[in-house]
Amino acid sequence: MGKVMIIDITKCNGCHNCQIACKDEHCGNDWSPIAKPQPLTGQFWTRVVDRVRGQVPKVKVTYEHTICQHCDEAPCLQACPEKAIYKREDGVVIIDPELCKGSHNCVEACPYPGVIFFNEDLGISQKCTFCAHLLDSGWNETRCSEACPTGAITVGEEEELADLLARAEILNPELGTRPRVYYVGLPRLFVAGTVFDPQADEIVENASVSLTALSGESHLPEQPGASTAAVAVVAQTVTDEFGDFWIDGLQPGTYSVRIEKPGYEQVQVGPFSLEKDLNLGDLAMRQRRETAFVRAIVNIMTGNIATATGWRAREIHVDQASATLGEVLRAACLRDGKTSLFDLVAYEKGLKPDFGLFVGGELVRGEVDWNRPIVDSEQIHVCDWPIRDA
Repeated sequence: MGKVMIIDITKCNGCHNCQIACKDEHCGNDWSPIAKPQPLTGQFWTRVVDRVRGQVPKVKVTYEHTICQHCDEAPCLQACPEKAIYKREDGVVIIDPELCKGSHNCVEACPYPGVIFFNEDLGISQKCTFCAHLLDSGWNETRCSEACPTGAITVGEEEELADLLARAEILNPELGTRPRVYYVGLPRLFVAGTVFDPQADEIVENASVSLTALSGESHLPEQPGASTAAVAVVAQTVTDEFGDFWIDGLQPGTYSVRIEKPGYEQVQVGPFSLEKDLNLGDLAMRQRRETAFVRAIVNIMTGNIATATGWRAREIHVDQASATLGEVLRAACLRDGKTSLFDLVAYEKGLKPDFGLFVGGELVRGEVDWNRPIVDSEQIHVCDWPIRDA
């Protein structure tokens, strides 16, 4: 059976203790015939790499571990012309520092980048030894596993770790190298987003989020005669107290998202291709119209031409089947909380001289038709300071 190492990515907090302990054990120490000293710089026989996934603000950090995989079918062993690489009875792969003549063949043959290094000063290849010198002196673990404060690295006999191995996986199984380093919690792709109510200007909590995949993708078995448009739900969740949702553990493929909550219109996003972790962004979920109402966007600019900082948009609802310009502007006054909204309406007979009102993109001067019907979602702009023709 032999020794195995199991690295639980979900337990790693990125402290780099394993990396430092490896340096402490091997830099300046000659453990021949297992290994010559590791250089102070340029080599990390075990290395923790921080990988940021997703897009701001929906990001996750994964701490990936790069180390010799001690393969049962090691390509480096076959590639060495000096036969300096051998596999011990416990499964550990060793580069004999006395036999190595510096051909570089093992570095080039290894399919796992950054795990075999060439020591220019000594003219030999070097890598993780599984701390074989410690195992031979009675240790039951390596320096990296001994130094891990979270228990993310486990070393032991294969048969004794069968339960943990049942949950673990190897890197790149398609290579056929049969590594003796296993991983728990290797990251998969995720989809995330935030759901908000633009009318209430609040997030939407406890909305149901369903992720569907097109047939033929990695989540779904092929069905004879099935349409490529057929979908099946592969994951479900609800938005949290911040309106956020996360769906993790996904394979590359084509997906769509459906968001539902009583009292709201359904939101559909996609289909979209998922090749890397994806933040869908802020998704507007509008309240369902139980009774007819008219919606208009009133944009207000206050101050004067020197101090005005831009338009302030107000989404106004008039709870009736139709609405006039006067009804929308009165509702805007109430929503804004200021009766001075361009004074308004100059007593509802017309605008003050040179003040501007744009309805549907057209400038209104003088008398205002307060009974003018407003189309749903129409834009209205009001300037609370004189606007003069160029």
